[in-house]
Amino acid sequence: MLAGQAGLIALLLTSCISKSLEPRLPVLYNLYIILILESAVHSLLLFTGQYMNDTIDQVTCLSQAALVRAIDSAFIISAFAFVFESWRRAVRGNERAKNGALRICIALGLPYLTFLLYLLITVMDGIRSPQHLFRNPESFFCTYFDGTFTGGLVLYVEMMVGAFGMFIIQS
Repeated sequence: MLAGQAGLIALLLTSCISKSLEPRLPVLYNLYIILILESAVHSLLLFTGQYMNDTIDQVTCLSQAALVRAIDSAFIISAFAFVFESWRRAVRGNERAKNGALRICIALGLPYLTFLLYLLITVMDGIRSPQHLFRNPESFFCTYFDGTFTGGLVLYVEMMVGAFGMFIIQS
């Protein structure tokens, strides 16, 4: 896990430092940053030394469950933004768009907005219903599942819409 995190950081640094004829898309760097954060969030129990414990303290488990839910949502939006911007660049080339700066700001900010939304809702629901916190003994992370908004319904719909949009753009 730690080697994977170091590899992601090396990939980000390589992309930043390397010279290219065509500048890289800002959404690519955003995707790299979210992947680095995601690997750190999923390794939280490892970093706190609680990954081998049968019981995890409530605060750590809720923190990780909320962060996992939030970063997964941010990754979906960030990946979709990267695919969309790559498609747009392939179709239009380097021609300047009318609302290029606004579009890039939205593409860079939307993953973090969904991150905050999912984080706040999961923390509030987790405090209200701690019995829905769950950790599979063979996994490295806690999750929150109650079958509603933060339990995954909206996240899975978001994943399906994002995947459908990517299929449309790629075809």
